[in-house]
Amino acid sequence: MLKKRIGILGGSGEIGRGCVEILLKKGFDVVASYRTKKPKGSISNIYVQLDINNLEELHIFIQKCDVIINCAGASFVNGEKISRAATERHVMVVDPSGESFLEERIKDIEKENTFVLSSGCFPGMTGVLLKHLCRQFENIQSISGMSISTEIPSQAAIEDFILTNIAGFGQPLKCYVNGEYVRNEQIVFEMVNNSEFKLQNYYTVELEKIVKKFSPEKANWYNVLFAEEIMKKMQEAVILFGANGYDNAFKNVVTEIKEIFSNNISGDEKFNFLKVEANGIKNGDVVYKKAEILNESSSKISAIIASYTAIELLSKKLNPGIYYAMDVVDENCIFNDLPDLGINLQISENLQEKVGFNDDFEEGII
Repeated sequence: MLKKRIGILGGSGEIGRGCVEILLKKGFDVVASYRTKKPKGSISNIYVQLDINNLEELHIFIQKCDVIINCAGASFVNGEKISRAATERHVMVVDPSGESFLEERIKDIEKENTFVLSSGCFPGMTGVLLKHLCRQFENIQSISGMSISTEIPSQAAIEDFILTNIAGFGQPLKCYVNGEYVRNEQIVFEMVNNSEFKLQNYYTVELEKIVKKFSPEKANWYNVLFAEEIMKKMQEAVILFGANGYDNAFKNVVTEIKEIFSNNISGDEKFNFLKVEANGIKNGDVVYKKAEILNESSSKISAIIASYTAIELLSKKLNPGIYYAMDVVDENCIFNDLPDLGINLQISENLQEKVGFNDDFEEGII
């Protein structure tokens, strides 16, 4: 019986390289694409030069694989093209980004192939953590979470952030309270690595999926407030995209945003922080649970979730359709392997009522 092969589009980028490393350790054959500079390969890992805009080359690459992980640039730009090419070749797709914009674009082919979107750090690991906590309760009162990163984002990551927000990544300044989406402009503070961060409500599509599944009374997600200089540039990029689409003017502004991030962040400040919380009834008691990850790179987390999602697709018999990583992966398997992958996950529980980030939690709110 032939070994299953996993293809990684964009195998020379940070997430792609991480996927290659994880999958090789797991014993899979990997074929990875690169555009200009060829990384070092091995017997089980073949690197192929590929321009994903060349559909003939893309199809040749995809047909060598049983499942592909799309790490090639901004998913908003390339995700649909790659998903359709993979569907023609009957190859399953994992996308660390994707989210609702890609889900809408591939609705017409969702019964022809298996797609797993939001298989990165945020969204991705954040959904896995939230689902894990929610499954511990008989009745959930509140859930909340946040993602804080001081990394210098890649060009593709900035493009995806801007474009997915245009396309409907979530609802800014909204939270969920007893069946309604409520505007909430409160600012909360979080101390991480001796630095204080300001955050505001941003009700994400991923959080909405958790709410629909577990029916908490309240749900909040918090994103970091960017510096005013970055926000102005992002607004400029939005205007340019609305006027002329994905052209060089838009890309140039994204490059300027990346430079601002680079100038504002020093090497010793870089980290990635995830925190999710849940409050509810467990075995008759009011219980507060919290899960936290603090590491040096969101790309490393994205590579873990994307890789383990691809592995699950090769072992499970999923019906064709569109899924998110939290629907597919075995979180216990991931959590057990995290120490070997250099990730410290802290999960705590207190037998006392403590509501997380919502209207009843006053400390640290202005």
